[in-house]
Amino acid sequence: MENKEWSAEELRLRAESYCASAERCEQDVQLKLRQWMGNKPETENEQDICSDIITHLYKAGFMDNERYCRAFVHDKLAYQHWGRMKIQYMLHAKKLPEAAISTAMDELDENEYQKVLEHTAEQFIRLNRKKYTANPDCLYRFLAQRGFTTQEIRQFLQK
Repeated sequence: MENKEWSAEELRLRAESYCASAERCEQDVQLKLRQWMGNKPETENEQDICSDIITHLYKAGFMDNERYCRAFVHDKLAYQHWGRMKIQYMLHAKKLPEAAISTAMDELDENEYQKVLEHTAEQFIRLNRKKYTANPDCLYRFLAQRGFTTQEIRQFLQK
């Protein structure tokens, strides 16, 4: 926890640096600003400071909802092997605009998506051979927890 009192200018510079290091959404930045302010109950002045900083970050190009959604979709698919349902759910949980989410999901490469589904399923089977042999439904449940749709799982299992 931080003990220092930060000025509005220092908070703005820290927020810029925070956003420059990786794609961030508004919710992430608000949480970080609150943390820097000491997690104390926000006064009206502090709310105004946060609002001004976030507005500045959007105008200066440090934050962009569509860019964030595209990066989130790519990273969660490529590195964590999530399915489209889980990705969409997590984007909605971050209170991002529906239009930005839809645009990012529409840009999802179907070939890459199928490869991730197949790789994830094959890896699960390889690591859980005994469990899978005894109960093939465990693969279905695992893939559903990863966010793959029922239709996608059925198509994979029919191959």
